Amino acid sequence: MTEPTARYLRAAAGQAPAAGDTIPPGPIPVFPTPTPQRQLRLTINGREISVPEGSSLLQAAIEAGFEVPTLCYLETLTPVNVCRVCVVEVEGSRTLVPACSRKAEDGMAVKTDSERVRLSRRLVLEFLASATGLIVVALQIGYLPTLYGAYNRREILVTALDSRAGAPAWGPEILARHHLSEATASLPAMYAAWETLSADIAESHSSYPWLMGMRSPSPLNCWVISLLAVLDSAALYISLCPATVPTEARQCLRMGFVALRALARAMGIDVKDDPRPDDPIELTFEQFTKGVEHMRRAGFPLERSAEDAWPDFHGWRVNYESAAYHLADRLSAVPAAWSGKRKHMSKRDYVDVLARRPRHRTPTDPEGKRVLERQMTFSADAE
Repeated sequence: MTEPTARYLRAAAGQAPAAGDTIPPGPIPVFPTPTPQRQLRLTINGREISVPEGSSLLQAAIEAGFEVPTLCYLETLTPVNVCRVCVVEVEGSRTLVPACSRKAEDGMAVKTDSERVRLSRRLVLEFLASATGLIVVALQIGYLPTLYGAYNRREILVTALDSRAGAPAWGPEILARHHLSEATASLPAMYAAWETLSADIAESHSSYPWLMGMRSPSPLNCWVISLLAVLDSAALYISLCPATVPTEARQCLRMGFVALRALARAMGIDVKDDPRPDDPIELTFEQFTKGVEHMRRAGFPLERSAEDAWPDFHGWRVNYESAAYHLADRLSAVPAAWSGKRKHMSKRDYVDVLARRPRHRTPTDPEGKRVLERQMTFSADAE
């Protein structure tokens, strides 16, 4: 505080000036003494109390220790008398009055829990409850396009994957079937589409978790299994063919496991954010080698052996296996190869993806026997 300010305050307060003080010219301001606030006496539920003038009946009731229910009242807002839940009975008043806005008056007799008050509050709550159904319907109408749009975008790619990988989908089958149909060049576009879908479901399905439980039209399709198969195919491609793998595979893989972790957390499932590449996974090396052998029999060009590729594949799969397996189990997803166990399904419920693979018919093999025999001899132990 500066010295001139200190001198001014001492003078204004009527204190003796200190040594060296000079009184500034002009009149000395006089601060008015606050007037004591008038106290009002009233009776609430038979108890006589006193409150400052200007208090509302709600404040008086709270001061007296009586509870008055409210819905629209907030201390920082001006009362608007919308809900009518806080009504009380004032002696001599023809109607019930809202306690949040009615000011207390001297000599008032107030009842906060009379039969008339309880009946009025019950009717108000019943009316509000009856309007809830209309509000819910309005919300559903407003949100249905959003929810169905997210579901439809997801199911378009899940259904399209049926022709690329069979149903239920399996990672090695995606690569094998693309090679057999001479469609390997279309894999980058597929991975780019699934990268976009992963970002889409990470946002929409974590915001509206019930979308995760909305099933595909086909009982053999499931978005979790399809996404897992796409990520497995990308990890296989990267680990087995590092020189020719498209960059879209890495981008899809990254966005895919980020999405699965977000959805797992939305379902209350605890998953690691940054697992080590050498952390354990449930998929065994034996299952991995059988998947690689399936690709080799289909003629897919492999640059590395299963033994050399396993550490890299393991390091990729550790990022998404736990989240995918838990989601598949929680949603009772259709069982497929490399998709984990289901607590509520028996082994007889498991569907072998290879057994449903369509025959690869050619002019030289119109019945597709060669590929069919190859798949049938291998399908028994694919899982």
